[in-house]
Formats: sequence, structure tokens, C-alpha cells
Amino acid sequence: MEFYRNRTVYYKASIVECWANTGNAPIHTKWLDNNKGDKRNREVRSRFVEKEHNRYKDIEFFAATPPIEALRFLILEAATARKRRKTQTAFINARRAYFNAESTKLTYIKLFLEDDELRMCGRLNQCMYGTRDTAKRW
Repeated sequence: MEFYRNRTVYYKASIVECWANTGNAPIHTKWLDNNKGDKRNREVRSRFVEKEHNRYKDIEFFAATPPIEALRFLILEAATARKRRKTQTAFINARRAYFNAESTKLTYIKLFLEDDELRMCGRLNQCMYGTRDTAKRW
């Protein structure tokens, strides 16, 4: 939760402002817990996600995971390109990449329980897991 506050993922706004600007209620949110370890050595990571519904379809929102063959091709290309020219290969972990992109769409979310205030919601400043803006920005 402190991470969200420090990154200013959202600013607090009134629900009245949300209705005035969007004509809708704030979008529902929830916590997702994932165990990155095993049954004995649990390593639980939690993500706060938005549950924005798919109101319309657009190719810009499709962000599939590439097949393993794509990684193999890139490694092969990097290995053979070294003979032709000087190149480098880098591994970039993008597990929190969404918080580095500014939100371009005016989006209001329900706050998580620990940050909730009466008649308040959050106006997104950064892209957040589950938003339609995320696929466009990344």
C-alpha cells in the first residue's frame, strides 16, 4: 500500500467529481494474491488491480504474451549478430512497468479498504493493472 502512495498512482477525489466528469461510478478494484514460491516456502505477492469491463473491442488493447519461439529467435539473432556487428542483449524485468506510464484517460477507481474515506475515490495518475489504458501505454 505504501508503494501506491509513494508512486502517486492515484490522487484522492470526490465521488461527485467522478460522476460529473465520467457519468459513471468509480471502477471496482480488488487485491490479487499470487504465491511465487511453493507450498512450503510461500512467497506471496499482492497486486491491487482495477476491474474495468470490456465495453468495446479494439486491436490496441490486445497484449498477448509472445511464444517461447520469439525469445529463442531473439537469442539466436543476438548470438549470430555479434559476428557481424557489436551488439548487446539485455533482460528487463517489467513486473511494475504499468506504474511508469502516465494515464491518458480520465479514470476513477474505488480505493482499497486501508485508504478508503467516505465519499472519496481515486483519480488515476499512473496506469494500473486491469485498465484499458494500460495496454495502449505499454
